[in-house]
Amino acid sequence: MVSGLAQPVNSLPGNNAIEIKGYKILPDRGYSIERIRTDNVLAFVQEDSLRPSQANKYWFKVEAINRSSYAQPCHLTVLPNIDNTFFYFNEDANGWIAQRAGINVATDKSRVKGVMHLVLHGSTTTTFYVQVNLHPGYSFPRAIRPQVILEKESVSLQREQFITTAWLVSLAILLMLF
Repeated sequence: MVSGLAQPVNSLPGNNAIEIKGYKILPDRGYSIERIRTDNVLAFVQEDSLRPSQANKYWFKVEAINRSSYAQPCHLTVLPNIDNTFFYFNEDANGWIAQRAGINVATDKSRVKGVMHLVLHGSTTTTFYVQVNLHPGYSFPRAIRPQVILEKESVSLQREQFITTAWLVSLAILLMLF
């Protein structure tokens, strides 16, 4: 698992195939994805904290490196994950695709809320964007330390299989005890 806190980001433990080069943050002032991608005047701040008193929405600009020669399916989680919109360039569709996830997103049907799916192409650096919505109804501290987690899909699936197996074994033991 790759994790980014408001400090330099390390690569996957024991595997250098995927690495978050870094992320930058910008308070949202009603920007569109087109303006975020193309306007060089917008000042993203390197790995800063989120301040709910300044803005309820923030843009993250994330750069990830896939050092493998092969495409790598991955899962991305940006914390806080209340209502996040993930923007990435889909080469097959030849356009930017938006994907929403989080605990306040009704269309997020996954067991673990807030996980977004992407494919990192081999031997490239990929830039993608995430808009984080803090929702004013929640109580937050003055500064929130964000976290960007990028892990291979195979690692996520192994963890899910382990949890499912542990749940089934626990259920079987309970049924035998009754």
